[in-house]
This record gives sequence, C-alpha cells and structure tokens, in this order.
Amino acid sequence: MRVPGRTGDPELDEIVDSLDLLARGRTNACGTITLTTSSTTTTVLNNAIKVGDRVFLQPLDANAAAEAIYVEDGAATEGQIILTHASSGTTRKFLYKVCGG
Repeated sequence: MRVPGRTGDPELDEIVDSLDLLARGRTNACGTITLTTSSTTTTVLNNAIKVGDRVFLQPLDANAAAEAIYVEDGAATEGQIILTHASSGTTRKFLYKVCGG
C-alpha cells in the first residue's frame, strides 16, 4: 500500500499518518493479557473492541501454551471481550490481536 505524503493540513496529516501506520502493520487493537488466576474468565479491555469482533491469541509462556481458551458468541461488546478458560493458580500471559467480526 502506498500512502501519500503529508499535506501541511493538520487534520489531513493526522489521517495520512494513521493510514501510514496501518500500512506498516501498526494497530491499537492489540496488546498483552494475563489470564485471571483462580477464575474461569478474563476480560480484555480495549477501546478498539466492538460488538462481534474476534480475538486472536499467541501464548507468551509455557503455561499459556498449554491453556485452552475459547470465546463464546456474543462475548465481544463495546470496549471488551471475555475469554473463557480453566481456573488455574499459574500465570498465563498472551499477546492478543482483535479483528473486526
């Protein structure tokens, strides 16, 4: 994707900068999450999450790699998505990315 250069118009330049970041794979719809210990759900909070979105997870430690997680239909609402998982006393950390549903 080719993004045009800056124009000198502050509002338009903000749009150009945002498009440039997206073209280079940058997004505000990702982050890290640690599953809640001794619970069967963890809530991911991110203003970029909208109703019907999907979340993709990448384990960041051995405990996370062994974890089975699922997201029920309807689990994504404005600003949050609920992950369902086994209750455990261990720390399980993931990288997440949210994509539009």
